[in-house]
Amino acid sequence: TVQFARVLAQRVQPQALGGAVEELRQQEETHARELLLEVIGSGIAFHNSDLSPEEREIVERYFRSGSIRALFSTSTLAVGMNLPVKNVVLDHRRWQYLRRYGRWSLEDVSRSEYENMSGRAGRLSLVEDFGRSILVAYSPFEADVWLDHYAGGEFEEIRPTLRDAPLEDHVLDLMASGLATSRADLEEMLLSSFTGTVHWAQKMSRVEFGEALAKAVSIGLAGGLLRGPAEGRLEVTDVGRVCAAKGVGVATGAVLASWAVSANATTVEDLEVLAVAGRTPAGDDVYVGLTKQERNRADYRGSLLARVAAAGVSSRPVFAEIANDLASLEYDATKGQKKILLLADWIAEGRTKDLETTYHVWAGAVRRIGEEYGWIVDALAGVTRASGWPDARVAVIEELAQRLAFGVAADGLGVARLRVKGLGRAMVRRLVDAGLRDGPSLKDAGRDGVAAVLKHKAATAALWAVVDRPVAGYAGPAIEARGGARAADAPSDDAEPPPTITLSVNLHERRVTYRGIDIPTRPPHNLQRQPLLALAVLASHPGQAVALDDLAAEMSRVAGARHRLLTPEARDLRYKVLAPFRHALRTKVPKAEIDRLVETVANSGLRLNSPGAVSVVGTKAGEAGAPR
Repeated sequence: TVQFARVLAQRVQPQALGGAVEELRQQEETHARELLLEVIGSGIAFHNSDLSPEEREIVERYFRSGSIRALFSTSTLAVGMNLPVKNVVLDHRRWQYLRRYGRWSLEDVSRSEYENMSGRAGRLSLVEDFGRSILVAYSPFEADVWLDHYAGGEFEEIRPTLRDAPLEDHVLDLMASGLATSRADLEEMLLSSFTGTVHWAQKMSRVEFGEALAKAVSIGLAGGLLRGPAEGRLEVTDVGRVCAAKGVGVATGAVLASWAVSANATTVEDLEVLAVAGRTPAGDDVYVGLTKQERNRADYRGSLLARVAAAGVSSRPVFAEIANDLASLEYDATKGQKKILLLADWIAEGRTKDLETTYHVWAGAVRRIGEEYGWIVDALAGVTRASGWPDARVAVIEELAQRLAFGVAADGLGVARLRVKGLGRAMVRRLVDAGLRDGPSLKDAGRDGVAAVLKHKAATAALWAVVDRPVAGYAGPAIEARGGARAADAPSDDAEPPPTITLSVNLHERRVTYRGIDIPTRPPHNLQRQPLLALAVLASHPGQAVALDDLAAEMSRVAGARHRLLTPEARDLRYKVLAPFRHALRTKVPKAEIDRLVETVANSGLRLNSPGAVSVVGTKAGEAGAPR
């Protein structure tokens, strides 16, 4: 993407793109920013996963406006971008990682992938007349073959999704959901699924599938995620329930659970936690590049062992294995050591440009690796809690998970959690060093005080817009079981007038309003029962992340359900909550505000971000709290 953008930028006339250039110059210094500045003056840009979210947002915004005339994108992002494109030029091949052989290979684009990428052209309501999809052929014969295949051929068979994940992961998920309690239940449910019908039943006999299922159950039992006789009634352990809720597989959960038991009485060290996360299958799947030249020049193993010795944790099993086992010199092991060192410098607030230069990884990829490791460490925190660790020790791991997501030291989390667009890690450090460590201290300093520290107009404006907005609060005590809420204390005569309610959730009347506009709770385009319950729970904890398992438990109490509701999937639930808001408010409230109202947090929970006060009323009449 970068190479082609540079080639085309040299062959076209410059464009007046002063706004995009100025916005990019205000962003944190990265390799991607420098390369974008090199080409964007010609109305050309590139779009890939190595860009930071801020850089990507600038590129997309100026492309939508028409200022950027050509955009070079990877095939993965080309499938998902909803941009007003007139012409799509495609390559018939794409890179595919062959895990079995540990290498990359060029593969033909499938019929469905071609259709999806071509669908970016002439988007309905975004392009006025029509769009083109162009595939460049090298001969008339090749053109005829491609035209017949991609334009007139049949779509590939639907790929059964369950077959790609280990069978033991499906076992754990079904057990944790309460849909199965024995091997017989598991076998019946799995074989009745689409994958069971078109794949398992076709590839193996019932006896062979039973043997594979028995092996999967034994893996869960051995890892401590399941308990009970293999042939009788099975149960999910507390650790297993956490792993299912956090979305980590059985193999990853077993590694985390084993370490949680062995390290219960030891000091928690960041390097050790990162190393344990990297030893899991989920950590191993986090991609980082490693060229042969880099592997030969950079002594990542030696650097890691030196840091371990300085921290005084060389005797820990995970590091003793690296020091004594020659397998730690292998290619995949070296990539794991590179990720540990990279992330250690990331949370120590190493300068982003220095991280890119030292580890040959662009800023967007550094952040992605941090977020994915943060998800694994967040799961580890849940596993340690389920394993009986005291809250104070669990809090250390939870804090590390957030530091990985934001790339800051512990004292920078108060500012980083505000999630201000354009406020880079270097700016967060300036604020913290000036004693401005959270929202209240920033507000006390005033806008002029914040501006004097940041010396950056755009970042100051974005930060102050977040700091100075009304505090979203819950309308009283927490909702009780059976959905009731305790009555709020009556206000005194001299009390301040109540704030204007931005979001109101009335479970008794089954009514939701946002900025005074009713959100439908009855068809069509309505907020259904489960999303409504979830919204009520999130509104009772505004601005706070609510883990999915806690959310399910609270929804059960609110609904007065006899059985615990199934743990929802974060993205699916967020979509179901926001879809009625988007439909009802599409011409009345900015889209960005609606999209931000509910956000997923580290792949493990949801957070409500109301720009104003929140009111929640229970399921019984009169049981309402006063907003704050």
